[in-house]
Amino acid sequence: MKANITHSSNWPYSTTIYWTVFTLNGTQEVQGTEWSFTTAADPTRSIPYLETFDASTSLPANWTGSFSVSSSHGVSSNGLYKNLYSYSTSAYVTTPPVGPLTDNTTLQFDYRYVEFTGYPNTAHTLVAGDKLEIQISTDGTTFTTIHTIDSSNHITSTSFATCSVPITQAKVSQGDIIKAKFLATRGGGDYYLDIDNVYFRHISAEPAISITPESKSFGELQINTVSSAQVFTIKNDGGGTLTINPAIELIGANVDQFQLTDTNSYPCELGSGETITVSVAFAPTSLGEKTASLTIVDNLSKTEHNIPLTGTGADYSISVPYLNDFQSNINGWTILDVNNDGKKWTLTEEISPNKAMKIVYNPSLTMDDWFITPPISLTKDTTYNIRYEYRVESDTYPENLGVYIGSSPTPAALNTLLNDHFEISNTTFSLEQATFTPQTTGIYYIGFHGYSDADMYNLYVDNFRITFENSDIVSGIASGGNVSIIIPPVHSISPTIDISNLPQSDATVTVIAGYADVDLPNAGLSLTLTGTSFSGAIITINHNLGFVPAQIAYRIEPGTWNLLTSSSPGVSNWNETTVTFTLSGKAAGDLCFVFPQQEGQTLPVTLSNFTAVVTSENFVNIAWMAETETNHSGYNIFRNEAKDLENAVKINAQLIDKGTAVGTQISYLYTDFEVYTNMVYYYWLESVALDGTSQFYGPLTVTIGDPTQEPMPPSVPMVTKLYNAFPNPFNPNTNIRYSLKEAGKVKIEIYNMKGQRIKTFTQEHNSPGYYQVSWDGRDENGRSVASGIYLYRLTTGKYTSAKKMVLAK
Repeated sequence: MKANITHSSNWPYSTTIYWTVFTLNGTQEVQGTEWSFTTAADPTRSIPYLETFDASTSLPANWTGSFSVSSSHGVSSNGLYKNLYSYSTSAYVTTPPVGPLTDNTTLQFDYRYVEFTGYPNTAHTLVAGDKLEIQISTDGTTFTTIHTIDSSNHITSTSFATCSVPITQAKVSQGDIIKAKFLATRGGGDYYLDIDNVYFRHISAEPAISITPESKSFGELQINTVSSAQVFTIKNDGGGTLTINPAIELIGANVDQFQLTDTNSYPCELGSGETITVSVAFAPTSLGEKTASLTIVDNLSKTEHNIPLTGTGADYSISVPYLNDFQSNINGWTILDVNNDGKKWTLTEEISPNKAMKIVYNPSLTMDDWFITPPISLTKDTTYNIRYEYRVESDTYPENLGVYIGSSPTPAALNTLLNDHFEISNTTFSLEQATFTPQTTGIYYIGFHGYSDADMYNLYVDNFRITFENSDIVSGIASGGNVSIIIPPVHSISPTIDISNLPQSDATVTVIAGYADVDLPNAGLSLTLTGTSFSGAIITINHNLGFVPAQIAYRIEPGTWNLLTSSSPGVSNWNETTVTFTLSGKAAGDLCFVFPQQEGQTLPVTLSNFTAVVTSENFVNIAWMAETETNHSGYNIFRNEAKDLENAVKINAQLIDKGTAVGTQISYLYTDFEVYTNMVYYYWLESVALDGTSQFYGPLTVTIGDPTQEPMPPSVPMVTKLYNAFPNPFNPNTNIRYSLKEAGKVKIEIYNMKGQRIKTFTQEHNSPGYYQVSWDGRDENGRSVASGIYLYRLTTGKYTSAKKMVLAK
């Protein structure tokens, strides 16, 4: 015989229960076997109870439901998550029993909604039907909703938000044991719901202040712009009434570099769980680190709560030419999410290893997103070329892109349309160009505006550059010291450059290509290579000119021009399409090449030296050395008392066309007798070609005596003295001035701050007078020295004197 017996009592947890069956046979009772079992351990979590989900990627003990745990879905580690889409429209997770409750028990948790595509970089915007219900039950079966998160109270963001829900005010009593359920329902879209840091706690019956976040670092920001605002939440985390008074304010050393927005009235009273918010933005107007504090005073401690604020003012201003191929960073660029859907332009991998700017679709909202350049300084009546590349992910989903220019990095100020690309369908990058000629000199910004319809796909922009007319800029990354760079057509010329044996094997080489933009007669195609040292590199320029150039000018900036010909050392290839040579000299600076415009043309003159020296009689000797002179007519010298070539006066009566041969060079000297002491003069040298075209060198600066005193004719000095260098600071030239009471030998030595002598001048003067030497910031080997403080020392007879000067590049 079988019998089923059900016992309805609530057995205590962790208790052993014994039972026996007795058989009654008439009046005789027969005892059967004794059995036992032990009830389950008590699953109730005592309060405070915090679950971080970090112990495992499975649901914790006594948690049940359809959510999962993963390391990529928490605030900093593991978290709960569920993908909700058309075939998975609801999900839940239930906590273990928690209690007992008090009159001030609160459930707090972190959560976010993030799109499935591109997770976690794109926020999901809640639509009708999307919601997360917080429910509780005292019997584990019947649940009551006490709070709902939906489109009316959720702020779209990829960051976690913290939600705090009072429990004891929702039809439960002190001492109750409850279970809580998170019930998610989908209204539309394909997204993840992440939940982390579920926290049951008893709050104080007394007021308690909490401030979130507790600090803010704004990082680096372009000066004269304003960051996105950081919202600070001040909350009464206890009971009673919390009073904030006086008004919240900013204090500190750089309070003027931050902006506080506060619409609250004071004194401000907060009941239990109530909050107020203020926002702070970073608005640097100068370079460097900035600090301030957000100060809040409550009626509890009567002390200041100081929230640290930091930020660094930076200058990412663009100088033309400029290239961003988006392979490294977008420092200084402005990203605007105008429709506030959490979907923004991001620097991301396009097709490995290439990176580009990308914006993804919103299934329900029209795209309204900008990325905007740093400030660009443009000159009135100068024409600039703006180039970029763009494509879409799929031709099934056409995208829209507008390109604008304006005076501020805001949509309202970007009001001049450069290009409008409507219904883009190309899935490979297409090159586009616009030109812009500003009517006024000033600061401008270029903005890319994605405005595609809802539920499209992905839009990309790459290789943005701005150059002068008839020029372009491209870059390439070397591998094993080798790099090939294809340059877009410039003035109908399509050059390429191949470089091998670079000292830095993985260097990024940038090439600026132009035409007739270098101040040399007959200058045509110009190429400037920058980004690394080119010393010892083998450089092949496929110029594709269609003729054999007679000469090529080159220099290592900021040095003087040199000439290459087919017979120059290191040249291994020279024809109508290609030039190959090895750069044997030191090449720490940018490397520039200039080709002639036409066959047979030369680049007439190259100077290796141009100086101006004050004589003992306080006259000025102007000397220069020509490396080459081809199709050359002669020279003129111009002088002015201001740094203004346009109004300078030609001081030579006739063209200077006769010099002295010094080996393969030609030396020239001209003395300016029409000068006064206590004056500053500027000199320019004009080189005149046979066809009448000119090239100017200079200016050189000469100081005679003390410019603060009344100008007067030269006089013989009464003392031997070393004067202050002028200018000081300088870049790259300065004049070291001195006077001699009597004739003699003079030695001027220049030292760096390590005590190393880097340059020596030796002079012998046959009469007393005022003298000076000009230093061009180079050492004995002709290499440019670094910015910094330098000592210069004069030694003559028994007199020695030293002073400081600053090279500021």
